[in-house]
Amino acid sequence: MNDTTWRVDWRAARARAPHEGASLLRQTRSALRCERIGLTAGLALCQVQGHSEQALTLEAPAVSEPRVHWQFLADGAGRLLDPLGEHDIAPETPMLFAPPSGGVAWQLPRRARVHLMSLDVTASALGHWCDSRQAHELLFRRSQAVVLDLGHLRSLNAQLRTLLHADHPRGPTWRLQCESLALQLLAEGLGHLGLQAPSPHIGPADRTRLRRARECLLEAPTPPVTMLALAQSVGLPLRRLQRLYEQEHGEPLKQALYRARLEAARRALLEGGASIKQVAWRAGYAHATSFTHAFKAYWGHAPSELTSRRTRGGRGT
Repeated sequence: MNDTTWRVDWRAARARAPHEGASLLRQTRSALRCERIGLTAGLALCQVQGHSEQALTLEAPAVSEPRVHWQFLADGAGRLLDPLGEHDIAPETPMLFAPPSGGVAWQLPRRARVHLMSLDVTASALGHWCDSRQAHELLFRRSQAVVLDLGHLRSLNAQLRTLLHADHPRGPTWRLQCESLALQLLAEGLGHLGLQAPSPHIGPADRTRLRRARECLLEAPTPPVTMLALAQSVGLPLRRLQRLYEQEHGEPLKQALYRARLEAARRALLEGGASIKQVAWRAGYAHATSFTHAFKAYWGHAPSELTSRRTRGGRGT
């Protein structure tokens, strides 16, 4: 389910941005506007702009597929928080990173203004523009974000800021102009890392089977599908599916299956309506203890922290 409004817990000083569309967050003397614009398939442009009288942590919405984020603080102050660490960001310094889904947040100091721009591209879309295996090695397995100190990118960022300004007319070609600049910025960042074009030797029939396998993983069926059952359902030998999947998406099929289960479990816990034991069973764990260990190893916190946070958020929203 895609969120179109802010989800706020003022007592905990946390706010989760909407997943799509435009929405205004207003409280006392604070006002933040978030706008998310879908561009070409797998690529989205997002901006958050405004001010906050109180210190506030802005959380990115949870997503179902790994993404590469291009973050750019156009104005103001803030600290980027992700599972890889904390980063104090100077204005006009782009960053490129690929944290687990839903693991990105910005910490705003008290009485701060902010204008944050972000490009988000899914791992599968990235595979159409560069070598997926190489992208996985350089981005999804990094221990820290990549700071892109590229002076010539500032002009592209400035053009994008102009297009996104509230007073700029949004005519028939406006979205196309945004997409053009977004792709240029993405190309510069990926080129800076030395990423190369994808290997074009997966045939159309196999790509269709891979797409079906990917869709099955993202649907997170209950009980969870096994690798062998997945291979049989798409009509490929298991070893061939494993090889093609890693070639296309840049990560082993086993890891993708593991990640899909734990991300589906996180979404279920955030949505509520099921106990940790029930969510553990849906994720393929016979014992809640084993599930808790795996969940904490992947997300950095126990599943019980999510359920207690959701309870506090329900009282404070």
